[in-house]
Amino acid sequence: MHLLLSLPITLRSLVKPKKLDFNPVVMSGPLPSKSPDLWRRFLKPGGKTVAISASDSAKVRAYMQEHSTEAISEDGLVAFTLQDDGFLVECLPDQLVEADAMAL
Repeated sequence: MHLLLSLPITLRSLVKPKKLDFNPVVMSGPLPSKSPDLWRRFLKPGGKTVAISASDSAKVRAYMQEHSTEAISEDGLVAFTLQDDGFLVECLPDQLVEADAMAL
């Protein structure tokens, strides 16, 4: 997973109030939300979930659009995407790259 070095977005988790700083994850190819098959492969089964406020959800959506991505990460190891308003869910952006490489 490659992070785009930019100003991070700062969010607060609702369950355990904690400040979280995320950077955008570089994604190549089509965005997962454009295809149900890609979206299923993109979401990590049983992955972590972080509850965030509606205002933070709007910030995440705008941040992802600005950076042409659907994934953000704090550490470059675990990525999250916005699913519905109020939740970040763990995703697998590298899974899409690997699957595309195997298709070649």
